[in-house]
Amino acid sequence: MVKSINTFMKNSLHIHKNKKILLLDFAAEKNRGDAVMQMAMVKLTKKYFPDSKLTVSTVFGYNQFPECLSQFDHTDSIEGLGFVGGLLQTNETFVQSEQRDKRSKYKKIVKLLAGVWFLCVVVLRLPVRFSHFFRSSQFEDAWNVFTSTDLVIWNGRNFRSHSFYKEPYDIFVLLFNPLVCVFLKKPIACIGASVWEIQNPISRILLRFVFRRTFFISVREEKSLKNIQKIIPIKKNTTPLVMHLPDLSFVMLNQYRNEIKDEVIDDVQNARMRIGLTVVGRREIGSGELFRTYTTAVNRLMMHIVEKCDAHIYVIPQVTYGPEANGEAIEAVFAGVAPSAYTVKQEDMSVSQLLKEYNTLDFLVATRMHSAIFALSVGTPVMAISYDSGAKWNILLEMGLPVEALLSAIDLKEIDLISRFTQLKQNSKDIMREVDARLQDTLIPEAEDHFQLLCSEYEKEKNK
Repeated sequence: MVKSINTFMKNSLHIHKNKKILLLDFAAEKNRGDAVMQMAMVKLTKKYFPDSKLTVSTVFGYNQFPECLSQFDHTDSIEGLGFVGGLLQTNETFVQSEQRDKRSKYKKIVKLLAGVWFLCVVVLRLPVRFSHFFRSSQFEDAWNVFTSTDLVIWNGRNFRSHSFYKEPYDIFVLLFNPLVCVFLKKPIACIGASVWEIQNPISRILLRFVFRRTFFISVREEKSLKNIQKIIPIKKNTTPLVMHLPDLSFVMLNQYRNEIKDEVIDDVQNARMRIGLTVVGRREIGSGELFRTYTTAVNRLMMHIVEKCDAHIYVIPQVTYGPEANGEAIEAVFAGVAPSAYTVKQEDMSVSQLLKEYNTLDFLVATRMHSAIFALSVGTPVMAISYDSGAKWNILLEMGLPVEALLSAIDLKEIDLISRFTQLKQNSKDIMREVDARLQDTLIPEAEDHFQLLCSEYEKEKNK
């Protein structure tokens, strides 16, 4: 963790006015972790670039615009913020009941090839009419934003893949819109990325090409910093400046924290112990065997909590994005548990409502990383289960969560989840004192440094 930033940087406010700024690759906000990070990005951009025109480009292609706006129910209400689709055509589903087209794989290939041809047109400086047989107003709007922008602030992604052979495809898709910006010679800053261990050499070449052409990169975890060092050399006084900084969500969570902590909810004051649970579905876990290991272990824990702890369990809807439906997982983890012992909350909760919900809990068993961050931010102790090996989970350790409170789903066959839960609950007061100290002393104050440094580096970039 960065302990301090240059004194000049900390005490000076770099302000750039009247810019056209493209906020690149905003993801679906039905994942409330993405929502809170993107809200913070908009807020800080407005603060450091006042009177500027801000336009969001979504991860969904222009061919799914404006339908995709249904996924942006937090930033869409921010005054003066425009939206366009991305330049790579996509084929995403937005609701759980919507069936994926059986030909979707073939459609993806066709759209990928169209995207590659489009990049060739951009590189060769050909008129864009050569890239599309049928142009649309949605494409024209997006293209005009990309070509006219003064600065690109790229919403950092989870650079990852579950397959060595599929990894180049996954990374190329993540890099497509930034590649367009590179070829248009736009100044690019990447904010809040998580970089996994990149296995395929083609993926490393793609990332190296784009990263070397950004002027600033911030990563959310120390592990990501180590992984990015394997892709590009990080040296002083060279481009890009790469920094490890706290998760951008702390900027917004701190705003909500005090008002939520002051609220008293009458109907929970004398209630039974309230245990929260967030789950993930088979799509996120990937492996069928790992999914069974995960749901079996959590099922045993749920039965123990109901039988031995005199508690009621609440399943919290941290993510309601259609493709990430978790009904199968919920059914599996509550197999054999009396329906009266748990409540599956179905409503589409806002970030504020989720934080209020986490504030009512005595403990949270979290398989959604940002659900753990939300809960810890309002003082609720957590046991987290990482369903993948991504660098992002290290954020919880940097918050002060002890290593024994962060378990890997792949190890659940060997771990006694019930005894671990009991131990963590007994030690929860000491754990939360450490978490609160780190939040107040380091993470919240330093979260804004993403933009302090971005502005400083942008100044240097303009003067080159």
